[in-house]
Amino acid sequence: MERGRGLRREYPELAGELGRFLRRHPYEDLEALVAYLRAADAEGLRELVDRLRQEPGADPRRVREVIDHGERALRLDAYVAVLAEDLRSTARFLAVATVLRDHGRAADAEEWARRGPATEPVDPVAAAKLRDLLVGLLLERGAADEAVAVRRAAFEHVPDPDRYAKLRETAEQAEVWAALRPGALDHLRAKGQVSYVVTVLTAEGAHEEAWQTALAAAPGEVPGEQWLTLIARREHERPADVVGPYRWLIDDCLADREQIRYNQVAELLIRLRAVQQRLDDEAGFAAYLGELRERHERRPALIARLADL
Repeated sequence: MERGRGLRREYPELAGELGRFLRRHPYEDLEALVAYLRAADAEGLRELVDRLRQEPGADPRRVREVIDHGERALRLDAYVAVLAEDLRSTARFLAVATVLRDHGRAADAEEWARRGPATEPVDPVAAAKLRDLLVGLLLERGAADEAVAVRRAAFEHVPDPDRYAKLRETAEQAEVWAALRPGALDHLRAKGQVSYVVTVLTAEGAHEEAWQTALAAAPGEVPGEQWLTLIARREHERPADVVGPYRWLIDDCLADREQIRYNQVAELLIRLRAVQQRLDDEAGFAAYLGELRERHERRPALIARLADL
């Protein structure tokens, strides 16, 4: 009986067709057919179909349908066997798990998905897709706690914004995110890059916390592009807050003596001037511009570029 239940689980379409056929044509060897299918034994399938055909009153169309369903199952097992001949890459595990899932064999797909990430060398893209597939299968069968555990282990191993977002999504589905979030943020702060923390906080709408985290960071820990995003969100409502960060970005550009950076400096200065105009502090901007000219007087290309402002 276990095999019969296995057939219904692993080959639901074939099992249904056989069930309808056998109700019309009683046949005792269902367990044998299950065993042949599980072993992908094409000869055995043909032998059993021949015996079905010899049953009194057998419907040729029904027998043909049984053959078609059985051959599809056998082709799938044969295809999986070919894929499994070389398991040196995570992508191969992904291919096997995907085809099994797509053909309704969720239990086998889950088994393959669990095995894949442990292989070497690990393809990070394939491993992420395989993890997504596993989590989806776990959620489908109601194993939400296991799905969250998979996400949590991946995030703790590599604490980055993408894995944090995946953990959050799965934990929200399991209705446990409120309890997990503080620990996840603590882990990200302790083990991840500061820029990752800023990215996560911004994505969650915690803009003040993201700003304060960036301000507290050491020089270089928050990339210039990320600073510009933070500044753009803040400069209209709180222009005084962004004067310092604009000047840090200008100094960072000028630390690189490549002349191509001078255009970036000019663009930042234009934006800084607009901020200080809103603050009625044009004199402060003029003083800062004069200081830049004095500090970099031996860089004629830069001085010429500043003269255009």
